[in-house]
Amino acid sequence: MLLPLAGLTAAVLLVAVLCLARTRLVLARVEGRSMEPTLLAGERVLVWKGSPRGGMPDRVVVVRRPRDLRSFFTELGVAAAGPGRGGRADDGFGGLLIKRVARVAGERTLECGVAVPEGHLYLLGDNPEQSYDSRSFGYVPPRDVLGVVVVRITREGRWKRVE
Repeated sequence: MLLPLAGLTAAVLLVAVLCLARTRLVLARVEGRSMEPTLLAGERVLVWKGSPRGGMPDRVVVVRRPRDLRSFFTELGVAAAGPGRGGRADDGFGGLLIKRVARVAGERTLECGVAVPEGHLYLLGDNPEQSYDSRSFGYVPPRDVLGVVVVRITREGRWKRVE
């Protein structure tokens, strides 16, 4: 039996949406307390891959860790054991960070009143006492932003938009 034209169109559209979602959406796990109360450790977030246009002030983003601490410590001749789980050598030194775009190029930072340089972002955690952010590693180029957090999935399985 042939599907009616409307059913076939809907099926093709569904396949196209699923393909797009598979290439543009990523699921990530929140670790640490730097984004509390917005995001809690153990929650998952749905990330729309791609750098935010114009910096998207106040958006929560996933960014490559701006400074490779392991290489930094190696250059100093210090073993880079780092804090971590499971004894992996790179624990605490690699991977990704989830931060909020606090300021974009041309805007002044609250901490020191200096304007963010052209082509850079100033990122902060929502929990400043627990956050490794631009106050520590400086400005970040938008090319290091892997995506924008669009939804958080709570530990109870509820989906909530990230503000």
